[in-house]
Amino acid sequence: MLRSGPLVLGALVWLGVAPAAQALPAFARRFNLACGACHSAVPRLNAFGEEFHMNGFKPPGTTGPSA
Repeated sequence: MLRSGPLVLGALVWLGVAPAAQALPAFARRFNLACGACHSAVPRLNAFGEEFHMNGFKPPGTTGPSA
């Protein structure tokens, strides 16, 4: 058990210094929607977000190439 202590401590330090993710709300800007239109809690999608994803990243109910 004592042998894993430094490994666990090293992993925690490594995770602590990792840079924060810089997500860009490209789809929200592209379709003039708030991020909450597709996400219940990032990165989890709500029903609209799931349908948007399954529809090839086009708003539900639309057809043809994405805008």
